[in-house]
Order: sequence, then structure tokens, then C-alpha cells
Amino acid sequence: MSASHLQPADEASQRPSATNTAPAKSRGAKQEPGAKALAKTAAPKSARSPSSARREPVAADVMRSPAICCAEHDNLNEAARLMWEHDVGALPVVNRAHAPVGMITDRDACMAAYTQGVALVHGAVASAMSKTLVSCNVSAPIAEVRELMTRAQVRRVPVVAADGTLVGVVGLSDIVKEAHAPLPKGRRRGTSGPMLAQLVEALLQPKAD
Repeated sequence: MSASHLQPADEASQRPSATNTAPAKSRGAKQEPGAKALAKTAAPKSARSPSSARREPVAADVMRSPAICCAEHDNLNEAARLMWEHDVGALPVVNRAHAPVGMITDRDACMAAYTQGVALVHGAVASAMSKTLVSCNVSAPIAEVRELMTRAQVRRVPVVAADGTLVGVVGLSDIVKEAHAPLPKGRRRGTSGPMLAQLVEALLQPKAD
């Protein structure tokens, strides 16, 4: 046999193939992340967009405004009419400067008329209202409003502007809604389930004399 027709088998197997020049990736090897992924993971939280920061809700976010109220010089019949027409059980009482000076409930009006022996139209709001007033500023955090309700054992807190005038009311139902309603963009939850339960428990306790 001619030497030109002889080719060792191991020589043919050792020739590099043109299609296999790229190194093969091992199955378990992780791929290098792209530039965008590296930038996203490496960026510190402080460098992210300011819109991602969420603020705590305040009284102005949840209050009912304008506030339904009566004046201290009104009669009990007027207070009862407002409560009936607006389906509320209590009203803030304001002075001539529209600053809150007390609260009156439907029970206060009934008991005042009974104990004074007069018709509602002849009874004065000032004689029946509670003069122990708990109020908050429009910028008060919801946590502060909850604390006021808990300490004073009240279900409604009048909200005042910087000049002291009445602008709204935050009630227990508003706190409940805030705890369960969908959150607006850029705002975090102000009341959790346990916080709400603690508030309700405090309101159900007998008031100290």
C-alpha cells in the first residue's frame, strides 16, 4: 500500500473544526448580566427616582370636607335637623369665627331637651354641647389622629386649618376606610389591622369620670 494513502486515525481526529472554535458554555455556568441589569442592581436606593418615596397619610387625605357643623348660638332643633339631613350622629360646634368650640351628638340634644323640660326649638346648642374639644391640624399624620381618638375615646375629630377655622372632620369610619381602601400612588398605609383593632377596643372601654 502506498504511503500517500495512509492517514493515522488519531491525526484526523486531532484536526480543529471550523465550526467548533467558540468555547462551549457549561450547563451550570451563569451568564454575565447586561449593562442595564448591572446598573439597576448597583444603583443605591437614594439614587432612585424621588417618585418611588411614599409619604405617610395625613388628616387632609381622609377627612370629610366641608364639615357639617352648627353654631353655638343655634337651637337644638337646628342641630337635630342637620344631623338628620346629613345622616350623622354628631356635629362640631363653631363660634362666630368658624373655629370649633365643642361637639354635640344626637344624644346630647335629646337629653338636654328632656332634662331642661323644653322643646328642641327652645333649647340652646351651647347648653348641650360637650366643651371638651379634641381637634387636629390638617397636616397631622393619621397616627396622631388615631392617638387622639384613643386617648380621648372619641369617634370624631374636627380638623382645623392653620388659622384655627374648621375645615373638616375625621371619623372612625374614615380611619377604617383608609386601612382598607386602595392606596393612591406615592402614599403608604397609615393604619394596619392591629392598629385599628386597638383603636376600636379603646373606644369601647367605659370612659373615666
